[in-house]
Amino acid sequence: MENQLSIYDYSDYRLFLRDIYNRRKETDKKFSHRFIAAHVGASSSGWFSDIINNRINLTRQYLTALCKLLHLSAREIDFFEVLVDYCQSGALAEKNRYMQKIFSFKEINPALVQKEQFEFYSKWYISAIRELLLLYNFKDDYHELARKLDPPIKPAQAKQAIVVLLSIGFIKQNREGFYKPVERNISKSTAFRSVYWANFVTSMMNLAIESIDRHSSDVRDISSVTVNLSPEGFKTAKAEIDALRKRLLALSGMETKQFATYQCNFQLFPLTQPVREKE
Repeated sequence: MENQLSIYDYSDYRLFLRDIYNRRKETDKKFSHRFIAAHVGASSSGWFSDIINNRINLTRQYLTALCKLLHLSAREIDFFEVLVDYCQSGALAEKNRYMQKIFSFKEINPALVQKEQFEFYSKWYISAIRELLLLYNFKDDYHELARKLDPPIKPAQAKQAIVVLLSIGFIKQNREGFYKPVERNISKSTAFRSVYWANFVTSMMNLAIESIDRHSSDVRDISSVTVNLSPEGFKTAKAEIDALRKRLLALSGMETKQFATYQCNFQLFPLTQPVREKE
């Protein structure tokens, strides 16, 4: 690629287009937004600006011509197409499908992917084991560790969790040989973190659904409420949820007789479209 700008360093095709445009503009003054639009056959001279500023999506109608103009190789075009599909997809299932295709390209910058973080967020039991290790002295009995979870997992999954937690520095062995958590926040700079996080939340919500049948009411608390809120009320409700989340974390930190790991999910979402006063 020209000027050593690699598409495999990007998780957002719009940023790639912006950067390669600026790089090309430095050596080719005629390389303008109008020039690009005319070359690909777009009717609007502001077409490229609309693309890179996320006002419109890039369609297959113009994609091939744009890639040729940018002198992308056949392999780079394949990657670019998947990147466009990923960025322009909406549903989480679609995001995951295209993300896996992106990961299949060996040329991709490993710093973008950070597969350990992908594993951490995609498997509910990895986070659970990290918390469990605060209560439970574990060395190498993966069968026992697997049985400690609810629902139980396989010993191989428990071993995988320990490997992942070690690789991202979330646990380490103490002097006695037990694996214990380390105070460390996971990096927020991962390009695909929003999808990783969405996968994690979805898995925990699924566990909450299963808990209705799996657990008796004396060991769980599941409730819901439907309310009408103004925009200001919605902001207040979010603040209340945030405050409760912090109080639960503080409560856990003060507990001296912890005996089990719990999951608490928070959801606040609209059930209707906004209703105007005149309606």
